[in-house]
Amino acid sequence: MNKTEKSPKMHLTKFQKTILAAGFISILAGALKLAVSAADFQFTFHYMRSVFIIIVGALVLYFGLIAIQKSWTIFAGILCILFGFLLFLVDSNILSFSLYQIWPFVVILSGLSLIPAGFYRYKRILPVFFVPSIVLVGMGFFFLLFSLDIVKVSLREAAAAWWPVLFVLFGIGMIVLFFYSQHTNNVQAQQNDDFDEYEDIS
Repeated sequence: MNKTEKSPKMHLTKFQKTILAAGFISILAGALKLAVSAADFQFTFHYMRSVFIIIVGALVLYFGLIAIQKSWTIFAGILCILFGFLLFLVDSNILSFSLYQIWPFVVILSGLSLIPAGFYRYKRILPVFFVPSIVLVGMGFFFLLFSLDIVKVSLREAAAAWWPVLFVLFGIGMIVLFFYSQHTNNVQAQQNDDFDEYEDIS
């Protein structure tokens, strides 16, 4: 069996949907209350954008889990929630950086959101989701070095001098992915052989 099997759709009861909704509401209310208590936060129209993004993300994630059941909805919902909280921390001055400075965190959050989305779809972590996730997280931290002025050289100058390194890293990633896929295929083939032998014996 070479094809990766997708997980079947879950059929949730009304009680399970209620429990899930209560869990989301409780987590959001508690997290927002803690954030408000920890900072001087004013509920103006400008600051409400982060709360709106969090609520939208929670709704997308909730309906993605109970109705749509697609990995992209899990990814979008988690990303919106994480980005909303990041924006909340910036707007409430808990983080003393501007959104312009910490934009690479959006790349990092995108990479982190890929992992649960892939796990939801296949019930295990596969390279098709894990490798892009690691690449995005690595790129985000790399860009943070420049946006926070940890590295005193501009990103444009660094890219002009070191762009061939990207090809090297991409090549290494492809080779690692090749060996991992070979290992996975060998394990699946061994499992199929064991299953066939068991059928012959029975």
